[in-house]
Amino acid sequence: MKKIRCRLKELIEKHGLSQSQLAKETNLSINAISRLYKEEFDRIDCNTAAVLCNHFRCDIADLFFIETSERLTAEEFQKQYLSGKRDFSGVNLGAVDLSNFDLAKADLTRSNLKSTILKEANLTRVHLTRATLEGAILIKANLSEANLDEADLTRSCLEEAILYAVNLRGTKLTFANLAYAKLIYGELTAIDISDACLENAELNWANLNQAILRRTKLNNAKLVRANLRNADLTGAELREADLRCTDLSEANLSSADLRRINLEASCLIGANLSDTDLTGANLSNADLSDAKISNANLRVINLKNASLRGADMRNTDLGRTYQKDTASRAILCGADLSGADLSGADLNYADLSDTNLSGAILNRTNLRGATMPDGTVYDSSRHQEFEYSSKLEQELEEF
Repeated sequence: MKKIRCRLKELIEKHGLSQSQLAKETNLSINAISRLYKEEFDRIDCNTAAVLCNHFRCDIADLFFIETSERLTAEEFQKQYLSGKRDFSGVNLGAVDLSNFDLAKADLTRSNLKSTILKEANLTRVHLTRATLEGAILIKANLSEANLDEADLTRSCLEEAILYAVNLRGTKLTFANLAYAKLIYGELTAIDISDACLENAELNWANLNQAILRRTKLNNAKLVRANLRNADLTGAELREADLRCTDLSEANLSSADLRRINLEASCLIGANLSDTDLTGANLSNADLSDAKISNANLRVINLKNASLRGADMRNTDLGRTYQKDTASRAILCGADLSGADLSGADLNYADLSDTNLSGAILNRTNLRGATMPDGTVYDSSRHQEFEYSSKLEQELEEF
């Protein structure tokens, strides 16, 4: 039996409205809105539907859809598919075992695939818009060029799945397992992947603009030339991940584990890296202008030729790990630290040769044994004038 469903609740939540706010903005009665919101209606008023579609700038199919309560078995589904049928929108295949099935180009829009087993299934170019795949098993499934816009993949298992050029815009992937998955060229704008596992996953050239990846595990993941502008990576794990030439401008990486990460030539303008662990990281030729890096662990870091203009580096630890081990010191040779705030930072034995420290704030900075811009080893009595002039230049600029 088919049933007409209403997505008003989803639309209201998506736009951050309340039922009363919507009533005021549309001049519709709160009772009419409440009935649609709770899906307690027995008929659809054409005028009400038109007003809501105009307000949300959507089509009638985005507001109402037909859901079938018909439950198909694996055999029934396969028989219909092999007979040429492709429209399975709203179908109920929850918990059905479809392992190794060929579902290419099938329309499973708004379908129920909760806990469905799709291990090694062929889902290329499948339409799964707004489908429910919570807890689904998609190990080694091929979802290349599939449309998963606004689908629910919470706690699903996509380990080793192929998601080449897939559309995941608005998809829920919290607590999902995407270890070793391939998401190259994926569209993941504003996606929520918090607490998910993407270890060893490939996301090269993926669009993760404004994505939410709080506490997400991305250890050893590949995100070369990916777009992570304004992404939220608070508390994420990115140990030994490859993010060369990646755009992380204005991204939030506070308290993230970035040990031995490769961020060579990446853009981190205005990014928040405070309280992060960047031990052994490679940020050579990276742009960290105006970045917030206070209280971060930057030991054994490579910042060669990096731009740190105006960066907040207060209380950062760039000191050498072992006093007699020259290989364990931070490398900042050729870096631009003009206007950077290094107050309370530990730069003992760091390599600052050819570094631009003009206007840098060096209040309480530990420079013991550091190689200075002129190639000499720091000596407090010898470089006292240098520290004073740097501070004075900064004060004059502010004045």
